[in-house]
Formats: sequence, C-alpha cells, structure tokens
Amino acid sequence: MQPESKSLQRPTDSATALAACLVKLLEDTGGEATEADLLVALGAAFSLCSYESANGEFPILAECHDLALPEAADLFGIRLRALHPPRARFGLDHSAEFAEHFEDSYVPLIERAVAHGQPVLALRGWPAESGATWGLILPDECGNDPLRGVAGGSRDVIPLVEPALQCYVIEEVHPEQPQADDVLLCGARAAVRLVEEGPRVYPGLLLTPQTLAGVAKVLERSPDVEALQVVRNVASVLAARRGAAARYLEQHAEGMRTQFKDNVRTLRQLCEQSAKNAHRLSSVINESGQNRDAARNSLAGLSQQSGEMMSVIETISGFGE
Repeated sequence: MQPESKSLQRPTDSATALAACLVKLLEDTGGEATEADLLVALGAAFSLCSYESANGEFPILAECHDLALPEAADLFGIRLRALHPPRARFGLDHSAEFAEHFEDSYVPLIERAVAHGQPVLALRGWPAESGATWGLILPDECGNDPLRGVAGGSRDVIPLVEPALQCYVIEEVHPEQPQADDVLLCGARAAVRLVEEGPRVYPGLLLTPQTLAGVAKVLERSPDVEALQVVRNVASVLAARRGAAARYLEQHAEGMRTQFKDNVRTLRQLCEQSAKNAHRLSSVINESGQNRDAARNSLAGLSQQSGEMMSVIETISGFGE
C-alpha cells in the first residue's frame, strides 16, 4: 500500500530536497526536525550557488550541499556512507560506461543495504516528471524491485529509473536533538568551507556573489520567457532559504551561547532583509521584462546583504577553534 500523498520538498531546490530526506529519516525513526534545522546545519540557508547554463545565458542552481552532509547528519544522529566522493560524480550523467558500472557495481551494494534495512539517499535517477533531485530508496517499499522510494515533492513511492549520480547508504539512525548553537556552528563552517573548497569539489561552481551577478546579466538584456522563469526560480529559492534561516535564528535566539548572541541578531536581520529582497525580485519580474529598476534595486540589496552575511558567518565559524 502506498503512503498518502504529502508534500515532501520543493523540487526546484536540491538543498531543500536533501533537507526533506533527512527530516523523513528522523521522523521514520521517532525523531523530530524541520527542513529549516537541516538547511541551517548544511550551510544551505546561507548560500546560493549555481553553474552557468550550457549557452552561458543564465545560472542553474547547483546540487552542492552534500559537502558537509556527513557532519550535519551526524549532529542529528544519522550515520551515512558515500559510495563515492562528491567530486567523482561530475561528468557521469553523460557517461555510458557509468550506466553499466552503476548496474554492475552500485546496484548490488544498494540491494545489500536495502536487504539489511538501510535506506539509500540518492541524487537524481528519479522519473523526470517528478522533478526530483535527492530522494530516498526505502527498504519497506522495495519488494521485488529494490530501487524504489520517495522523491520529487511527494511521498508517493516511485522507482529509480536511471543511475543515481550520488548515493549515501544510511547505516544507522539514532535521532538526536542537537543544541541550536551547534547546528548554527556546523552550518557556518559548512558555508565557509563551500567558499574555500566548493569550486574544487564541484567543478565550475559559482558562489553566491557570482550567482547574483549572473542574475543581473540576465536582467540587463532582453530576456526570454525561459530566462525570466530561471530568475524567478533563483529568487524564490533564495527567499525560501533566507526565510528558513531567519525563522530558525529567531526561534532559537535565547538558547544560543552568549558569545553568539550579537552575531546571531545581526545574521537574523540580514537573513530577513535578504528574504524580503528576494521576494521582491521574484514579484517584480514579469514576462515583458519590465520593472528592471525595481529588480536592480533588489539585486543590489541582495548583493550587499550577501557580503555582510558572509562576514558574520566567518566570525561565527571561528568560535570554538
């Protein structure tokens, strides 16, 4: 029997999809967490990275927030093991050899994990119509077909239909409730690490300032409907991530250690301002490409807030060292 349909993620944002998968793992084992908790811990709440599209015309949001996945998951009691490092997945989606290798080498490993009751976190390979990035191959749903699970904005069970570019075996889940400042510290260090290591681990990665600059270039010309939709998507994802960060920081402000509090207050205010500017950017863009002045003003605010946020994040990341 398939579970009741229920929103699991926003399929346009791989970071939210990844966070939602971790939340499900915790809920299924008696734990409790929110997507905001995990977005902060992964550092995604403070970042927005992309790649340049093949034609160079607009940014494509990057699937890069498993850089600190082991550390973030461990905070919440999730122990996992990658079948290969994140760097190794690049170019695999265009490799016929990888499809054969996945079938011959990875599928048996996944089947073995599933047979022992271990879910597998998988990046891509889900049906295109699901819009899925990250999903979970679930032992209870596999039956005679071991590669089935949930992904793509629903808790309906769907098959994995192509080789997954990245897999993590969930070795055990013993839910824990970490201290809020430990979650923030983990996320701050993840965000700094993404700046320092991201372009090496994820070739071609554009960091937040470059992503916003890419959006600005789209709006400076006469963009077509597709390009405008990409910009709306980027703005919506940014608004959601910054809004999640602001809510988390507001909710947990009193529980933060004393040395964090001034920085947390500043960071929360910057996240709130950034979320408002991102919402405004999304709302002022229309298919005729008008409202450019308002869009430029929103982008200018986002760029300034991004720089200020990173400064605060770097300060927080240094605590405890």
